[in-house]
Amino acid sequence: MNKIREEDIRIFYDKDSKSYVIANDYKYRKLRDRGYSRKYSKDNSHAHLKNKKAAERVKDNILENKIEKNRNKRVLKAYIRITDNDYKHYDKIEEILASKIRKGKQKYININKGAKRVWWINH
Repeated sequence: MNKIREEDIRIFYDKDSKSYVIANDYKYRKLRDRGYSRKYSKDNSHAHLKNKKAAERVKDNILENKIEKNRNKRVLKAYIRITDNDYKHYDKIEEILASKIRKGKQKYININKGAKRVWWINH
């Protein structure tokens, strides 16, 4: 059940961080009502994205209960911070994000460097 309305999600440009901020006022109010501090509520109800188009896409997907096709960690973390368990795809996005963190980065080995280099990395 998605209780987030279009007027609850705002996008604005932050000059200090030079990024677009997407904030969920509904989640902020919900956290404040539960007794969380102002700082905790603010920190867990907004996200920074470098691109305005990405912020608008996140907002549209949340309002339409769609899942993000982009697998960028920053964008996926924005979904987690802006939404809560009411969001239809919250668990799936958390699962994708956890698997990305578990996998880590793939290590590249240049095979043209010779056998000594490969032996040194493996031992």
